[in-house]
Amino acid sequence: MTKEIFTSGDYVKEFKPDDKKNPFQQIYDKKKKDVLNILNVKDKDILDLGGGMGRISVPLAKKNRVVLFDLSDAMLKLAKQNNKDGRLWTIQGDADNPLPFKDNTFDIIVCLDLIVHVKKPPMMISEIHRVLRKDGTLVIDSSNKNPAWIFAYPKYTGINPVRITKTMLAGGVLPEWQKQVTHFSKNEFYKMLKNHFRIIKKIDYGPSFASKWNLVVAKKVDT
Repeated sequence: MTKEIFTSGDYVKEFKPDDKKNPFQQIYDKKKKDVLNILNVKDKDILDLGGGMGRISVPLAKKNRVVLFDLSDAMLKLAKQNNKDGRLWTIQGDADNPLPFKDNTFDIIVCLDLIVHVKKPPMMISEIHRVLRKDGTLVIDSSNKNPAWIFAYPKYTGINPVRITKTMLAGGVLPEWQKQVTHFSKNEFYKMLKNHFRIIKKIDYGPSFASKWNLVVAKKVDT
């Protein structure tokens, strides 16, 4: 599987976080509510990087100026349809490339469910740092490479033992996604951020014995 699934629009059929049949629907909903509560702000310039159909962008755009940047044109079209009265601009692009924004453009950057998809996470993080303003805020998450969390969500893999084993060995990544997705341990995730950001808040989602997602709120530091 390559990035064609995003550029072709097929990912719209795959990514349904609010569908009750999605094994992660409840924690998707909790993460969304937490992020919107954390970013209860007004009149800020916000970049939603890899924000898909605008689950975060659309509500934030009601009180802020929001740019939604995503690889999928189909997702961006959905965001435009969902945006009724907000200040929302959409740009199609690849987060594996330099971001098409000037230095110090945004007060806040949101980057959810994206870092596991990019091939060059350090470059993306460096670019996020570049386009954030001084003391800017980053809200970013990653999927946990400790695969024990899959046992809390049996619908994720199904009951096929070969599929479960392959998923476990790949750090919780399903076989069909292993050429496209890389999960990270908590320490790997935090280490990627430390040279550019100061972590001020951490939230874990999923079972206590092995979180599914690790979310961070961080502040830009001068480097």
